[in-house]
Amino acid sequence: MRFLESIINMKLNNIRRDELLGLARQYGIPLTPAEAESICQELRGQNYDLFNPEQRKGVIKRLELIVGSQRASQIEQLFLSLTGR
Repeated sequence: MRFLESIINMKLNNIRRDELLGLARQYGIPLTPAEAESICQELRGQNYDLFNPEQRKGVIKRLELIVGSQRASQIEQLFLSLTGR
């Protein structure tokens, strides 16, 4: 299972704007290209671990500054569903 967690975290830490926009559309989370770019810049190279509750909360707090609390909450729910937590 740790291998799968590593792959998911690697993808998160290297996601591109177009990939993020596609995922947002797929899961019904409205994002503008500018917001997606800001999120990618925030995540890129930070080595966040979505499976660590404290790090996940930190990521969500940073995303709130970009997209607001409602959409950050939607993203958190998506993280939780994808990680099985």
